[in-house]
Amino acid sequence: MANLAKIGGAMSAYLTTNDQRWPYVEKLSSVKRHSPPWPTLPIVLESYLPGDMEAFHCPADVRELSPDSPLAKTFPATTTWFATEGTSYEWLMGDSYGGKKIGDESLAKASGFGLGRADQPLLTEFDLFHRGDDEGAINTLNADLKPRTARPRRSASE
Repeated sequence: MANLAKIGGAMSAYLTTNDQRWPYVEKLSSVKRHSPPWPTLPIVLESYLPGDMEAFHCPADVRELSPDSPLAKTFPATTTWFATEGTSYEWLMGDSYGGKKIGDESLAKASGFGLGRADQPLLTEFDLFHRGDDEGAINTLNADLKPRTARPRRSASE
């Protein structure tokens, strides 16, 4: 949560210096979807977190690579998202937010859960890293730039 709070502060500074416009951000460094490729969030925020790129490393981060993963040629089977992608956190809103001014994003007009930006996750951990209670939890940074902890939704049969 402390890492996500640092990232939220860096994003706030980024928005201040960029006319309140969200950055263009790729989800993964290993998969480029745009041409030319967009940078990943750690690259975009590097100057706002000088010397503190560990903010992008969740201490609970664990990643298991499948034998057929292209990353398996470079990394061991048990690794971390931070090692393979440069971040433990996944940017969710690339095409929806990229370059748009705060309030002009299509999701800003959606009612969501009624909390506005507070209920729109921008950045989440790649997996349920926090499994201490056997259910797991995922930490998020929402569009209001505040970190939160979320639990997976249970099905109606549980």
